[in-house]
Amino acid sequence: MKIEIRDALEAEAGALSDIRVRSKGHWGYSHEKLEAWRPAMIVTADCIRKSSVRSIIVDGDLVGFYALKKEEGLLDHLWLVPEAIGKGVGRFAFTHAGSVARSLGMETLLIISDADAEGFYLKMGARKIGEFYSPDQNRMLPKLLFRIPEELNKTTAANSSERRRLAQDLRSSPPKAAAEFDSLVRRK
Repeated sequence: MKIEIRDALEAEAGALSDIRVRSKGHWGYSHEKLEAWRPAMIVTADCIRKSSVRSIIVDGDLVGFYALKKEEGLLDHLWLVPEAIGKGVGRFAFTHAGSVARSLGMETLLIISDADAEGFYLKMGARKIGEFYSPDQNRMLPKLLFRIPEELNKTTAANSSERRRLAQDLRSSPPKAAAEFDSLVRRK
């Protein structure tokens, strides 16, 4: 499995919106509920221009995206198509987002998580600091804070062949490859 993360293209706005809805559907929400939420889940070209939005590509296919809002210190989005969930892609993308955020001078990431994704962020090292009311979903969502390790900004300087090998290892052993990636970050 080859994972690439690159700047999102404005032309991908529709595809990113669809990924967001499909990803949320992974958690068992009804088609009707997802369609009711769809207007609030649209990713616009303007959003891509104004935020640090990155597309996540696996084996040449667009499978997800994340967005950072530096001014708010916010991981605004991290969404993957259901087929990519549980395969180490989210862990890779979150680590990448932390590295990019660190390079932008951010020391923490505020995360307003979908309730179903809270466990993922806690496992990644975030801690719950409260709740946030979502008027679109008419419910409370977990509010989390992740302190970005200082070493993480050196991740982008890691040897590209090492990164390629680790990305390929994610297919065969996601936890092992993710741990090795984490170890690489700590060594730098």
